Amino acid sequence: MRTFIILSAILLTLSCGQGQSTKDETNAGNQSAITFPGDGLVLVKEGTTNEVMINKTYQTLEGKVAVYDDGIVSIVKNWETKSAADYQVLGAKKAELAKLDGKIVTAKGKISKTGAYSGTIEVESFELK
Repeated sequence: MRTFIILSAILLTLSCGQGQSTKDETNAGNQSAITFPGDGLVLVKEGTTNEVMINKTYQTLEGKVAVYDDGIVSIVKNWETKSAADYQVLGAKKAELAKLDGKIVTAKGKISKTGAYSGTIEVESFELK
């Protein structure tokens, strides 16, 4: 009986050390941060197009134009769902888009995310859907 206990203890000790990971821990704190379109990494969703020009990344955004009381013009993506994303319009096309309040447009421009459901778009061109 004594021999059985000693052998069991030895086997238990040896089996505990074999499954340990030898993973290099030097990169543990060196994980990449999440980047968004316009921040250097271009994330492309199916159905969108991208053209890369000198120092500018252009993407298309389809949504409903919304003009708020304080004069802010936005393009609202997925406006019919709870996960609607609001992109504030910047640039020279802002006044033209303001006239299309409530209409669906496809805008092409430089997009920057500012939050989970918000961002900005510097519109270069757009077309009415």
